[in-house]
Amino acid sequence: MAKRMKTVPTCEKYRQELQEIEDAAKAANCDTNFLYRTTLDRYVTQLDLLTNAQDDMNKNGLTVRKITPRGAEVEVANPAIQIYNQTASAANSTVSTLLRIVQTFKFMAAKADEADEDDEL
Repeated sequence: MAKRMKTVPTCEKYRQELQEIEDAAKAANCDTNFLYRTTLDRYVTQLDLLTNAQDDMNKNGLTVRKITPRGAEVEVANPAIQIYNQTASAANSTVSTLLRIVQTFKFMAAKADEADEDDEL
């Protein structure tokens, strides 16, 4: 079984932004929804992966030396670049999904409020 990655550094770095998402979800009454919670967890993991890839690029540079099977040393693009680009794209999709969930719940709550007002009249 794979060991779960620790996401504390990312949570600290993006605490305010994550809190804004949580506040919007709470206002839309979807903060306990399973789809919302799992999507938010996935987004936090993606942010952590982005941070790790960025740290690797900062530490090792954009190119790294690789030894070929024949023993020659060649300079290649840092594999963290590809990981960073793929994860950034996935994180963008995930945050779009999060926002759609919040907006959908907000819309449903507004419709319910309108229906309640119509019933009172």
